[in-house]
Amino acid sequence: FMAIAFLYLGGKKVVHLVQHDLESFYWVLVWIVLRHTNYNHPEGPRTWQNLFDHRTEFACWQKKTAWINSRHFVDVKNNMPLTVLLLAFTRLVADAYNKDEPLTYDSVLELFEDALLMDGWPTDDIA
Repeated sequence: FMAIAFLYLGGKKVVHLVQHDLESFYWVLVWIVLRHTNYNHPEGPRTWQNLFDHRTEFACWQKKTAWINSRHFVDVKNNMPLTVLLLAFTRLVADAYNKDEPLTYDSVLELFEDALLMDGWPTDDIA
């Protein structure tokens, strides 16, 4: 669940910052959603494997970079708040790389607070 910045360094050193931990948390959330929810995605039910199961750090870097820049998103069935949260978090991670806007605790917390205030959370979820 490493941050993209650490996967393909090309000889450069990266200082471990809070933004990298927040991104790692994003990848954990993506993993949980892809492994433990019912969702729609163009890659189908094995999306988790296409994203996370690779032999080299370079391949992981390629897949994660493509993921955050993709126009496809995960639609969690019967859970619009989680779908919206995941999409917004993906955009935040993409902006960290594409617009050089580092993730911050406050920006991530705001996403979760907004999502938790949304209507549409499942009421019969056994989790």
